[in-house]
Amino acid sequence: MSVQEVPKVARKAVLEDETMAELSLKPRVAVIGRDAAEVVRFSGGWMFDQALAGWDVNVLTLDDGNLGPLRILGANPHHLAPLLAPGVAVGQCLHSVVVPADLYHAEEGVRRIARNAMESGSAELLLWDEGQSPDLGLVRQSAGPGPVRHRLSIAARAFKAQALAAARVADADALVADAEVFRSVLLP
Repeated sequence: MSVQEVPKVARKAVLEDETMAELSLKPRVAVIGRDAAEVVRFSGGWMFDQALAGWDVNVLTLDDGNLGPLRILGANPHHLAPLLAPGVAVGQCLHSVVVPADLYHAEEGVRRIARNAMESGSAELLLWDEGQSPDLGLVRQSAGPGPVRHRLSIAARAFKAQALAAARVADADALVADAEVFRSVLLP
């Protein structure tokens, strides 16, 4: 049956109830942060590896200033503020939400995005803390809550270094480690 043969009522229901993003089979991730520099510093290599694997990587920031570093990593930048308003329902089509722990705890809108993603399927919530070190040797053995250590590909390290330089982060080369560490959490 072609698209033209689908009854008008069914086509209209799909268009009204679901956006094209929700209909797509491409896995989606949302990385949330205050600005591009923070996001690149703590999850830039992970984002690059996800984009390289075919994921649709979206970055939501409070500061929409210098977004070039996000594009270097293959991410689609968006402004976070409109999505934090009460009553805005987003996140249902996400497979992963990545956010700094302190921002997650401080912003109800960020928690709502994560909750919507997790309630709609098998999404994962990953948090990063500024004090985390990639040299902890932590590796998650199975799905579920706990530490997650993502070993960066060689390409991810190279692109992260370029993105950090574009974000004008001091000591950019020193911040490109072999891995990035997150904490996988379950919602209460």
